[in-house]
Amino acid sequence: MATDTGQTDRPRVSVIIPVHGVEAYIEDCIASVQAQDLASLEIITVNDVSPDDAQRVIDRLAADDPRIRPMVLTENVGQGFARNRALEVATGEYVWFIDGDDWMPDTGFLSRAVALADTTASDMVRGRKLYHAVERKAGQPLRLVPDEAERRFSETRAGIALADDPFILESWHFWLWLYRRSFLDDHGIRFALTQMEERPFVVEALLHADRISLLAVEATRYRQRAQSTMRRARTMEDNARLLQNLSLVVDSFDKAGAVDRTSPLRAHLNVAMTQFLEIIFFREAFADVRTRSQSDRDAFWRQASAAFRRAAFTPADIVPGLAGQNDAALEAHAYHLAVAGLGADDPAVTALAVDFGFPPEAGEVPDAVARTLADYAAHRPAAHATHRNASTVVNYGLFGWRLWGLAPVLALVVPRAQRAAFRAEPSTFAHRYWARGAALAFPTGDPAWPFRFWIPVFARILAAQGLAGHVPRFRRDPVKFVRTLATPLERFAGRLLFPAGELR
Repeated sequence: MATDTGQTDRPRVSVIIPVHGVEAYIEDCIASVQAQDLASLEIITVNDVSPDDAQRVIDRLAADDPRIRPMVLTENVGQGFARNRALEVATGEYVWFIDGDDWMPDTGFLSRAVALADTTASDMVRGRKLYHAVERKAGQPLRLVPDEAERRFSETRAGIALADDPFILESWHFWLWLYRRSFLDDHGIRFALTQMEERPFVVEALLHADRISLLAVEATRYRQRAQSTMRRARTMEDNARLLQNLSLVVDSFDKAGAVDRTSPLRAHLNVAMTQFLEIIFFREAFADVRTRSQSDRDAFWRQASAAFRRAAFTPADIVPGLAGQNDAALEAHAYHLAVAGLGADDPAVTALAVDFGFPPEAGEVPDAVARTLADYAAHRPAAHATHRNASTVVNYGLFGWRLWGLAPVLALVVPRAQRAAFRAEPSTFAHRYWARGAALAFPTGDPAWPFRFWIPVFARILAAQGLAGHVPRFRRDPVKFVRTLATPLERFAGRLLFPAGELR
């Protein structure tokens, strides 16, 4: 039987659920909220012109539970703005957000979060998201994947300030926080984007909160659907929203004075910008933009570099050890070189870093990035030992036969004084010093080309199987990824293409 914590004339919590295309999941979501042992709540569902029969499910549930308050919009406004509409009519003392395809596994979470907020006078209380529940196809069993960022939130911490811990911002999810509704209203905190809306909202809220608490209890089980918004093919609108996301976050930090290096919130800005660097340039966004028109590429670069320069973000500000970070890029100083390119407004330098390209000759880069380039050049060989001699070229994949087959033979005809350079980078050497006909033995200046060739092919195979959400993890570490595939046949094929080592 449900019990109450501090029953008042108004609900203790308003639970807001945007609804769009979640007919198969919405009943489980609402049921998990109804099962909370905090009975004093209202459940506001916002039907954002859902294309299915989700509303029929909601109406049936509402007929038996007066706590459910359905809203039906007449125009599709997007999930962020749909939540804003619900905030306009919410009456609860606190607000909790959950998406219609997620659910709450712990029936006691809301009562404990409310009690902690009450006793500590916290504006915000965070719960945990221990897993991604990954759905390969609708209706199939879910696979639980641990959330790396949750290692930061394993202990309950009551009544702290944001300034106490910059790594609180390592978690992006606004829907893991219980908010005091008057706090949101007093500061005018609302969703500024229809999608990719998480980071600006939670950053703006945290920067205004006087006191927050962290509750070490699982709050929400997050479902990664095969056909969800974040797993479909990327569009330029997605890239534009990501840059809006970045710009809004920099705006919030700038208004809070965090750009100033003496600010107690400067470390928090550095965490946020390091994450944006990874997400924008070392995952799919920048790769997608580079396939677009020159005008699209130029516009993307202008906005991204302007935001990083406005945040006064330098290579020295990069924060290591964040969840999902590309360790190879960090160790190779590619992150640092990418930031130097952003600071110098030089897209070629940033592209060089993203590609782990070969360092250019002296004088080919701006003076402003020369030192960072030297660091990159010094660290890159150590981070990518597979470049160093032909005997390890098997790391590039099954079809690196030109290098491991021809390089040792051709090394015999290379002058002795040049053999070390040839063995270090056979393709680069061939294209730099040999006639064009001879260089055809190595048809690309990148000795890792065979390896790189299979990365987009394999990524397309994943996307065709409804697994587009796994592509970023695959691109970050193909070798590690193929060793965790579901079936023995998949793992065998993956090992043939990516048999050892790694390169990104």
